[in-house]
Amino acid sequence: KTWAAAPVLLEYLVLKDGLRNLDCKNIEADSVLDMAVDPDRTITTTSKPLHLLELGGGTGFLSVGLSKALQRSSLQSSMHGYGTKIMCTDMDRGTVKNMRHNVCDNKVTKTVAIEKLEWGKDVGGEKFSKALEREFKAKNALRNPSVDDLDPIMMLTHVIGSDVHYGETTLGPLSSVVSSIKLRNPDIQVILMMKERSPDAVADLVGEIERKVNEGLCNNNFTVHVRDVIQSGVP
Repeated sequence: KTWAAAPVLLEYLVLKDGLRNLDCKNIEADSVLDMAVDPDRTITTTSKPLHLLELGGGTGFLSVGLSKALQRSSLQSSMHGYGTKIMCTDMDRGTVKNMRHNVCDNKVTKTVAIEKLEWGKDVGGEKFSKALEREFKAKNALRNPSVDDLDPIMMLTHVIGSDVHYGETTLGPLSSVVSSIKLRNPDIQVILMMKERSPDAVADLVGEIERKVNEGLCNNNFTVHVRDVIQSGVP
């Protein structure tokens, strides 16, 4: 099943300039993302290839859709589809098997890789780090001779996920994997879109991510920006 947030996040990433540089985004706290408003098309994305990690990929809808969109010729120059690679992950073995089938069926295996990833502060450990190296290292190695010493997490440009938080069961693991990735790669963009299933669900997740990142940084300067998403004035 594909949850409702996945197509909304796909639209944001592809049509609403969600992949543009962080310093070009309006991400003020408590701001509203109106999906009915066209973005400022004068702002472009980063010039380097996009290396994305999807958490909780489910059917693979988001990664497959994003791959196909970025491969379209009309997006090659504006979104740098050339060189884009996506690693779609999930914790459940059966789900991972189904994702592989969907990726093959949609003929995007050159762009989308599938891996199992258990959420936690070790971000899948050495096995997952090697998977990241296999997927992303080759292109970096051509440009950077010292890439052998590079943390594979540093090869990522974005972490994305839709409807990945379901309350207490996911609060600890999700906040741990996100905060660990952010600590290992401070420049990475993390974009999560989800339906709030309880009054404090998003606030609790934000609080845990901020706490864990700030503990790792030994300061209190890191903050998570939250935006309400509306479509044609309807939340």
